[in-house]
Amino acid sequence: AAAAAAAQLVPLRGCSGVWNTSRRFASVTVPIAKSGEAKTVLPTAKPAKPYFVTTPIFYVNAVPHIGHVYSALLADCVSRWKQLQGRDVLFSTGTDEHGQKVQEAAERQNMPPGAFCDDVSRSFRDMFALTDIAHSQFIRTSEPRHAQAATALWRRLQDAGHIYLGTHEGWYSTADETFVAPSQVEVREEVDDEGRTVKYRVSEESGHRLHWVTEENYKFRLSAFREPLRRWLTSSGVLHPEQPHLPPLLAMLGHDGGHGDGGGGGGVGGRRDMVLDDLSISRLRSRVGWGVPVPGDEERHTMYVWLEALANYLTVAGYPHGDGDGDGDRDGNNNGNGNGVGAAWPPDCQVIGKDILKFHAIYWPAFLMAAGLELPRMIVVHDHWIMDGRKMSKSLGNVVDPAACVAAVGCDPFRYYLMKEGVLDACSSFSEELLRVVHVADLANNIGNLALRCSSPKVNTEGRWPAPPLPSHLDDADAALVADVNALADRVGADYDLLFFGRGLRLVMAALNRANVYVQESQPWRLAKEQEDPAAQARRRRIIYVTLETLRVAACLLQPVMPASMERLLGDLGVADRRLWTVRHLTVGALEADAATSRTGSPMKKPAVLFAKS
Repeated sequence: AAAAAAAQLVPLRGCSGVWNTSRRFASVTVPIAKSGEAKTVLPTAKPAKPYFVTTPIFYVNAVPHIGHVYSALLADCVSRWKQLQGRDVLFSTGTDEHGQKVQEAAERQNMPPGAFCDDVSRSFRDMFALTDIAHSQFIRTSEPRHAQAATALWRRLQDAGHIYLGTHEGWYSTADETFVAPSQVEVREEVDDEGRTVKYRVSEESGHRLHWVTEENYKFRLSAFREPLRRWLTSSGVLHPEQPHLPPLLAMLGHDGGHGDGGGGGGVGGRRDMVLDDLSISRLRSRVGWGVPVPGDEERHTMYVWLEALANYLTVAGYPHGDGDGDGDRDGNNNGNGNGVGAAWPPDCQVIGKDILKFHAIYWPAFLMAAGLELPRMIVVHDHWIMDGRKMSKSLGNVVDPAACVAAVGCDPFRYYLMKEGVLDACSSFSEELLRVVHVADLANNIGNLALRCSSPKVNTEGRWPAPPLPSHLDDADAALVADVNALADRVGADYDLLFFGRGLRLVMAALNRANVYVQESQPWRLAKEQEDPAAQARRRRIIYVTLETLRVAACLLQPVMPASMERLLGDLGVADRRLWTVRHLTVGALEADAATSRTGSPMKKPAVLFAKS
């Protein structure tokens, strides 16, 4: 092992004892959601187009909960990860403030809808500040710029012949603000206060109650996009993860499947009773007055909340002016792509919860196809958070307050817990006990303990940065840890690129655990007592250097998830810059290979306690 490591770590000419780590980042081919395909990750490339990542805009009929924070945090980690790769990023989030549910919620509070939305939207901003969500734009659908974008989209669809005035009737869910196809209506029974059995209908998909509605609506010719949508969903690999989400979407399109059921069982075929009908995209203003008026029919109709709400992604991209900053063409320059959207278009990564998948994977791309706009490149779908095996709800008393979690363990530990324990393709289970266990085991006892051990005056008696050892002086224990650390960036980067942050975090923590074992078995504190033995002192300094470099590389890799804590640790480790995600900098000895960043011989700052045990 030592010989293999020495072969990779060759001293630079004229710089005895400094490792040559100037190798360039080799492209990494990693699997993506669609079986048999792969993509190449080139972290050092800097394309002209900014990376565009979005969260859903969150409905303001209730205060933020852990599901909202998880969606925003996942997008935030993607944003930070891309910035570490050297990308410019547009990261948008915000609040969805129009529609019947908001109007009714405001009425229950005896408040005007605008004032009600101000209060709830502020609670989302505050929560995202508390959890260090570093969005570049926070969009509110009550803003004038959004009404302008939604109106422009409507006119574009109408001018292209995709909107017509008709009559719509059917089972309507106020909670979901959507009509439900007959095939998705479920009849249930309950016993009323007088002991009578009463039948009622709910949406099979959401479980919300339905009522029959007949009214004049504007309609979008969604049925015309059945085949284009099917081709896009089955050939683009846009869904991540593709299973278990693709088969239900194909069923909604009436497609005879053959794409599997995502669970290892038999295939899931299309349901022949399901037809992709044209979509109602307006509501009578007499019923829903809180929303964007339909252009040309402002007195009678309000835009359907999902058409209007989905347009928020266009708003933040600068539509319809194409200025790319989402605030209108204030400087008079059009920096967009010729379709009225800015340079960041199309979205590269749209993070959503599975309960709004239909709107984002069927309605949204159909609107864009009809408008002649480029489609999203990836839709990332996550499942719900549950507690004790049950979905969180106020009635069950198991709703998790994110603010209480931050108060208990701190912002970065809470972010770390959600990213480590959260998964995309199944429900994630929240446990307050596990939150505290992870905080202590992974953070306080692992990375925090390692930082304190290798900087202790009992170990680093000189109080200075040791020089990097010659590769030929590495023993097997040194070389094994160095090899692990030098391979870490490639492996973690591949997981982060697939948004498998939990898997990447486990790799980093495993390396830090091995480093703690390395220190424990090497016992540098005993070597420190053998001051008269040059070999013992050389060994001690070698242990300190390799351990500190393990910490540095780990801290760089943990930045997307724990930005504030890792900023402090990297500062304590003397890393002023070179924090970008390049393998050239994420190997043992990289800083000392450059005289401008070498810390050899400089006073060493003792790291502060990063994660106090609660």
